Amino acid sequence: MQKPDSVQDRLDVQRQIQRSTPVPTDFAVEYDEFTAETPLNQAILRATQVLTTLVGDSQLAARLSRQEGQIRQFVSPAPVTRAELDA
Repeated sequence: MQKPDSVQDRLDVQRQIQRSTPVPTDFAVEYDEFTAETPLNQAILRATQVLTTLVGDSQLAARLSRQEGQIRQFVSPAPVTRAELDA
């Protein structure tokens, strides 16, 4: 089964952190649900939006901006609480 080019489920944060590339912007994803509208994905969308405005490197900002666009195709911006993320 071929995995899609966009986030369809929950990001695997632990695997993402362990990647060996110096600036990983391709997200590691764990495919076990059938909706992209999860609190974790909504938090990642928001974090990507914020990071895009904070980074000083124009190439990294461009990559983050592209990633944000891809995530936005499947994830609606929504406020997420800490309790939702902890769950």
